[in-house]
Amino acid sequence: MKKNKKKTDVELPLFIVKILADLNQNLINLSNFLQKKAEVYSVGKKKFFLILFCFIVACECSILIFCSVENNKRFYYTVSPIKVRPLLKHTTIYPKLSDQELKQIQDFKFYLDTLQTKERDSLFSIRPHLSDSIGMVEAIYQKQLKK
Repeated sequence: MKKNKKKTDVELPLFIVKILADLNQNLINLSNFLQKKAEVYSVGKKKFFLILFCFIVACECSILIFCSVENNKRFYYTVSPIKVRPLLKHTTIYPKLSDQELKQIQDFKFYLDTLQTKERDSLFSIRPHLSDSIGMVEAIYQKQLKK
């Protein structure tokens, strides 16, 4: 037999190793718990539960097989197609701005420029994105003129 020399051992990340170790410990604890609960039953009861479990699983499998066979051209399990809704085109509706509203905005910008530094800073601390909003409104007006 040839050994694959290119194959290298891959180490798992530490968090995955920790998760797997915790899972293994929990499974061991569950196994010990179930073992303690099963010690109460006699060998005859354990065999009875095993046979009952096998009978229930066999019945379920036979029902699944029987229902999956074509019956009046209708299958028990069907695959339904996935319905995808078409995406809506996202259109942004900009407000219509008049020349008078733009003049008011420009007057307000002029007023901001004439303010003292202390007053301007206090105003911008209350409304931090005021200058951005004014710029956006002017850009909307410019787009409106191009159309």
